[in-house]
Amino acid sequence: MQDEDVVVTSPLSRDFVHDGKYVKITIYRGTRSDDDWMLEVVDADGHSYVFDEMYGTDQDALDAAVSQLLNS
Repeated sequence: MQDEDVVVTSPLSRDFVHDGKYVKITIYRGTRSDDDWMLEVVDADGHSYVFDEMYGTDQDALDAAVSQLLNS
């Protein structure tokens, strides 16, 4: 496996339920500490939504996911 294939998953990744809707929030980045964080949300039907925006911190990514889910 090449280095660029390795990802670090944030400990802030989690399952999330709001208004009876379940999603899995996954926050990840490359192995370099200066890599930005990516955000993926997978719904109960297995549909994956990868956000276009990159985040400076994993907390920023989690905040964006929760905000989007609470306002949808």
